[in-house]
Amino acid sequence: MPKNNQYTVSYKRGAAVITVVLFFVIIATTVLLGVSSPVVSEYKTARDLGNSKSAYYLSEAGLEDVMYRTMKAIGITSPVILTLGGNIATTTATTVSSSEVTVSSVGDVKTNIRKIGVTLSTGVGNEFFYALQAGGGGINMATSSVINGNVFSDGHVCGAGIGNTYCDTADSNGITEQSTITGTVVSRGTTGLNGTINRIINTIEGASMHAGNITNAFIMGSPYCTTNYNSSPPGCETLVAQPQADAPISDADITAWKNAAIAGGNEECDGAAYTIAEDATDLGPRVIPCNLVIDGSSGTDTVTLKGPVWVKGNITIRRSLIIKVDPARTGQSMVMIADKESDHTNSSRIILEGNSNSRVFDGAGENSWVMLLSQNDSAYNSGAVIAIDAQGNTSGDVILMALKGQVQLFDASVASITAYWISILADGVVNYSMGMQSALFYSGPAGSWNTMDWRLGQ
Repeated sequence: MPKNNQYTVSYKRGAAVITVVLFFVIIATTVLLGVSSPVVSEYKTARDLGNSKSAYYLSEAGLEDVMYRTMKAIGITSPVILTLGGNIATTTATTVSSSEVTVSSVGDVKTNIRKIGVTLSTGVGNEFFYALQAGGGGINMATSSVINGNVFSDGHVCGAGIGNTYCDTADSNGITEQSTITGTVVSRGTTGLNGTINRIINTIEGASMHAGNITNAFIMGSPYCTTNYNSSPPGCETLVAQPQADAPISDADITAWKNAAIAGGNEECDGAAYTIAEDATDLGPRVIPCNLVIDGSSGTDTVTLKGPVWVKGNITIRRSLIIKVDPARTGQSMVMIADKESDHTNSSRIILEGNSNSRVFDGAGENSWVMLLSQNDSAYNSGAVIAIDAQGNTSGDVILMALKGQVQLFDASVASITAYWISILADGVVNYSMGMQSALFYSGPAGSWNTMDWRLGQ
């Protein structure tokens, strides 16, 4: 028993308890740190991601501000600084040429950097929805001709032509051949319900035909018509009146191209013509106040189009050569216009002379073409002058356009044709590209600004 009612305290027991508590605290702290460390890491990651997104949107705001000012011709002093909440976007506009500007923007949010860049270029946007688009003169095709794409006509669409019997629906002449149009065919006629399709075969699953009268046709999809004679499948689905299709280009587009050519100045004519017969020539933007003759001597002779060309007469292209869009104008197209404003009946023509040599048209990358535009209107006025005569061994990235004239294609391959009257003769081929639904044509500094590319920085 303890003496005098006193107890002896064991300090060893207290030390043991303290040791246990310390171990518990250490273990708990370790567990807590182990659990909290990923949480903290996730928080930092989420914070950085949020700041990065903020930097992107800030950079985008700066970019769009300068793009708007450029497009609206509002003066800027580069670089342009945009400050928001203490964060900064620095946007720089660099003039590459009179028709091209690059804009780059850097957003900085708490040292999180995001970069965006865009290239702006002046141009005219046009939409080519059909491989062939014809006015009231219609479309005539030889048996050996092929159209790869859809076709629309305000007149007839007739194949297996011999002489002028393109739309003879009788069988007495013994014609049993058909011409090939791979896609859907629409013959609107004068009312949207009275068109004619004759001796056409299409080859793409689901491709249909729309016309008041369909004769001697082979249709992969459905015939929408009023009468159907000797076609497969027989019978008619209900024909809905077809609306008139807008032309791919407008008078305003043509004026813009002419103005761009005028801004480039005039060439000097030698007599009645300006002749190009060199190994390599740059052309455009330029006005040629007479006939233009491009005379190649070998397959390597090259004419590079750097802008629109307005020829106040006829354009004749012959022998072997390459006509191409300036490679610096990637994704853009160029136009050559034949327009003698005082004579749209016998002049304003384009002739691609046929022979054993070849005329090749090259775009600048994808969705880039050379358009040959004739203002000859003889066909529209019931005349016999051909607006564009594209003969043998012509091929490549070329669009033929004669809104009031006749285009004739013989043993040649092009990308698209729009004309009042279209004749596809022996071995004529049209290869439509989907990129033509958003074609961009150079128009010079007077044109509208278009976005050529949009890119993210590193």
